[in-house]
Amino acid sequence: LQKPLMLACGKRIYCRVSTHNQSNGNIFEKPWVLYVPGGPGFGHLSTEPLADEVATYCLKHKMGITNSIHMDPLGNKFSDAVIDPETELTVTY
Repeated sequence: LQKPLMLACGKRIYCRVSTHNQSNGNIFEKPWVLYVPGGPGFGHLSTEPLADEVATYCLKHKMGITNSIHMDPLGNKFSDAVIDPETELTVTY
């Protein structure tokens, strides 16, 4: 998966999901790592070198390779800009 995802508020966030096929086809067999870049302005491209290092470490230590999710939060690189932080970046319960 490599595309923008539409949020309920109408904004788009960009995500790239990398899965590694497991022997039985179960993508949940291996751990998932969520990579979120600092911001504003930085995008998921800045986290890809770290993901490569994590994958190399895992293979070296016979842990298998992890699945990864690279996400650009609102206001970062390929995701929509933040216009009103009070409403767009606030989580309500």
